[in-house]
Amino acid sequence: MNKTETKVEIKKEEALLKIKAIKDSNEDAYSQINQIAFQQNYKALIGHFKKDLNFNSTSFR
Repeated sequence: MNKTETKVEIKKEEALLKIKAIKDSNEDAYSQINQIAFQQNYKALIGHFKKDLNFNSTSFR
């Protein structure tokens, strides 16, 4: 392998490492977004059931 081929190979490895780092950080971000969305949906669902429970408990008094 000559110097030019070696430089190209090194640049290729650097590019692949950068792509992997970006992919990993994107996966972390998507994971965090999904976790936050799940928590918000869960809170909204609990709030909805609490309203139903309060409505039902007051209507039977």
